Amino acid sequence: MVLTLVLIPVNIFAESISNQEFTNFNSKIEIKDYTKKKTVIKTYSSVLNIPEYIYYEEYDEDIGMMIGGTLYYKSHEYKNRKYYAAFSGTLYAGLFKINLNL
Repeated sequence: MVLTLVLIPVNIFAESISNQEFTNFNSKIEIKDYTKKKTVIKTYSSVLNIPEYIYYEEYDEDIGMMIGGTLYYKSHEYKNRKYYAAFSGTLYAGLFKINLNL
């Protein structure tokens, strides 16, 4: 009996592992990472409330799962009595592809 292509979504927030394969007893596990550059604008009432970084998640239609990561403060603008802060960084997700030969 052969069971193939079981996808398990896993978010990876540590070091990125890219396109590696692990083989054991005729079974194979592939780890594929997915990254996406992202900039978001957040609104704050005071410049003192703007953090150095934020954690951000979103649903990615291309891979059909949540991706997330740390976005770092880049700049801000004061407009209409509010502060608009820009945060940029990379969002990550990992997919495990498991082929089991039973």
